[in-house]
Amino acid sequence: MDHELRVLVLKQFCDYCWWLHEVRCALGVMCDYKCEDASVEYHMYRIVLSMREYYALKVCALFDRAQSKINQNISNLTVEYLVEKIGFSDEVKTKLCNEIKLMLPFVQALRNVRNKIIAHNDLEQVLKKNSILGEYQFVDELEFYNALKRFVVTADTAVNGVSGFEWPTWPREDATDFMEILQHAGCVKLDPQEDPIICISPS
Repeated sequence: MDHELRVLVLKQFCDYCWWLHEVRCALGVMCDYKCEDASVEYHMYRIVLSMREYYALKVCALFDRAQSKINQNISNLTVEYLVEKIGFSDEVKTKLCNEIKLMLPFVQALRNVRNKIIAHNDLEQVLKKNSILGEYQFVDELEFYNALKRFVVTADTAVNGVSGFEWPTWPREDATDFMEILQHAGCVKLDPQEDPIICISPS
């Protein structure tokens, strides 16, 4: 892979990770509000549930195989792809693989959600009453984002010589501004919830 393509691939990966963090920030803010207006309660439920499923899907997609099992000519932009295809030194690969190991506890907690409820409609799971998938320890999500940032910075530095990658702070501010509009309209009220926020029940 030539340098120009490496730079482009890494930029797309960074953008993906940034978007993932944006969604998480917005979702976290929205889950801290409780609906006051019955006319918007179910609508908000649909929005939040859809965002939760989307978030779980995007997290897991980062850890798919680098190549499709069906067609090896089809590549996926994943952590595995960066490690195997970019052409990093053995030292950099080792650092990246160590970060991947730290991210896996959180990813594994969301995989059942992705595989049974989001990507498929698993009958056994659907027929279970009051079942919850996707429970995890909040500390694992914090470690996920810390390790993912180090992963990106390590890869970015190896390709570009330096990295200015940081998690954005404004998505949380944007989401708060949006929810405060609804709060002032009497639709919601602030009701902080304890993380984690990804608990998806098919029932």
